[in-house]
Order: sequence, then C-alpha cells, then structure tokens
Amino acid sequence: MVITKSLYEFFVNYFLPILPSRHIRYAFYKLLGIKMGKNCSIYNSVEIRNPRYLQIGEYCCIGKHTLLDARTGITIGSCTNISSHVLIWSLHHDYNSDNFAAVGEEVKIGHHCWICSRAIILPGVKIGNYAVVATGAVVTKNVPDYAVVGGVPAKIIGERDKKEYQYKPINKYHII
Repeated sequence: MVITKSLYEFFVNYFLPILPSRHIRYAFYKLLGIKMGKNCSIYNSVEIRNPRYLQIGEYCCIGKHTLLDARTGITIGSCTNISSHVLIWSLHHDYNSDNFAAVGEEVKIGHHCWICSRAIILPGVKIGNYAVVATGAVVTKNVPDYAVVGGVPAKIIGERDKKEYQYKPINKYHII
C-alpha cells in the first residue's frame, strides 16, 4: 500500500496530535523516526514537519500548538522545555531567489533550556546550554550558554546563574 504525502501529513499533524495519550503519541512518533530520549512529553496539537530529522533528548517537554519544522533538522538537548505556541523553523524561502527557493539549516537547542511561549527560532540558530528565550522573542542569531534573550530581534537581556541545573520538566501533573 502506497501512503501519499498528504495522507502521511494528515496522520502526523492532524490525527496523532489529538490522541488523548502522550504514551501512544510517543510510540507512534518513535515509529515515524523521531529520535527521542526517555520520559519525553509532546503535548497534543503539535505540528511536526519531517519527523525523521527531529532529535529530542530525554526529559523534554514540548508544549501545545508548537511547530517543529525539522525539514533540515532540529536537535533538542535533554531536560529542555519548549513552551506552548513556539515556532522553530529550519527552512524558509530565499527572498532574493528568482524562484523563491527554499533555504535553511539545522536548529540546535542545548540542554536545560527554556524556550518560552510564542518565541520564534529561525533556521541555523544554535541555542547554548542552560539558555532562556523570553516570551515573544524572535531568535535570528546564536545564543550563548546561560544567556537570557528577548525582543525582536532577540538580544541578550540577562544571564542565568552559572551552575549545573538538575530539573526535569516532566512531572506527575503532566497528564497529557
């Protein structure tokens, strides 16, 4: 049986995200090629473009209505929280191209990061370990370890204490 691209897209982005069990979604996402560590939680209503190029470390949490455009790759480190309504783009259009060609590069997010709600991360950006991206920030350049960035375009607005954080965003109250 041949599965068409549109049927595949429907299954990944319209059927799977509404399943009421994160454990069932986790199993299907692994079957679709997402490399996921243990105890990851992907909330419902998440859109994933090209699951085969998505890598998620252990104890990560991906919030509702998040878009993960992994067409050229997204790597998310362990113990990282991606809040709801975040957009992570690995591909976009070259506005100087005669035919509006697609261009992009892998996005890498470090360990123990917090990407706050409604943040946007553009193609090729690398976010360092322990970094925080503030609500509504548009990240166009790399973010160093422990930096707190915010604004449009995102700039360093603070710094986290330099220590080894041990939190795991998953807890017993996540019944998604």
